[in-house]
Amino acid sequence: MMNCEGFYGLLCFDNNELCGMILGNHEVFFDCMHFNIKEFCVQLNFREKGVGSALLQEFEAHLLERGIGQTYLFTSKTDKTETFYQNRDYKSWNNMVMMGKCLSE
Repeated sequence: MMNCEGFYGLLCFDNNELCGMILGNHEVFFDCMHFNIKEFCVQLNFREKGVGSALLQEFEAHLLERGIGQTYLFTSKTDKTETFYQNRDYKSWNNMVMMGKCLSE
């Protein structure tokens, strides 16, 4: 992922222990620069302590400084993830669908 054009990421440490990270890359669109969040995770023992919220808020501030006007991501509708993002002003886009195909069946 680090070799992708436009890669950017932010790591969060607690006493030299990695407790969270957010990674992705920017893409140029006709209206503005967009950022695709590809990985965002917080270690289980750091969840629901504000680490994810602080990491996302700091990351978004860095993106704004870089001239990036919009972020997007794919996440599951389970395990509280959709609600986490909705509580931080992310919207579910009804005109988008995530699709996949297993090639090894």
